[in-house]
Amino acid sequence: MIVIKSDILQDAATMPNVHLDFVVGEKHSIGFGGGYCHKMWGNDISIATFTPNFRYWFNGRPFTRQFIGISTQFSKYNIAWNKKVYDGKSLAVGVLLGHVFNLSKRWNIELEGGINTALFARKEYYKGDSYDDFGDIYNNRGITAFPHLSLSVSYIIK
Repeated sequence: MIVIKSDILQDAATMPNVHLDFVVGEKHSIGFGGGYCHKMWGNDISIATFTPNFRYWFNGRPFTRQFIGISTQFSKYNIAWNKKVYDGKSLAVGVLLGHVFNLSKRWNIELEGGINTALFARKEYYKGDSYDDFGDIYNNRGITAFPHLSLSVSYIIK
């Protein structure tokens, strides 16, 4: 089976996205997706993401009912907020739980939630500063945890 889907919550945040999921076993699937936005909600915010994941399906058949999974996300962002600029990269890993509601033979609604932990490295500076003179030096690194919530519409291609 191959499934194509889009997260409605990301779409609402003006971040178009697409994900492809593939069955790799009787109870397992892997997925790859990504999204990109520029000028989120009219603000100077640019984000690009790549999100591979792995899922175990409790029902014994992928894309039906409950699942548990491991999610990863690679992001590159540039956010100008108030008088500061945040330019960086992050790697997030998390655990997710979800449920798929079958609407028809090919259409589904998928609800997913979990918690992610992210490593990040970013440059923080004030607008107007020429931070490019410093090269790839990141002045802020750290670890943070954040919730993951997704509401997707999916279509089973094959």
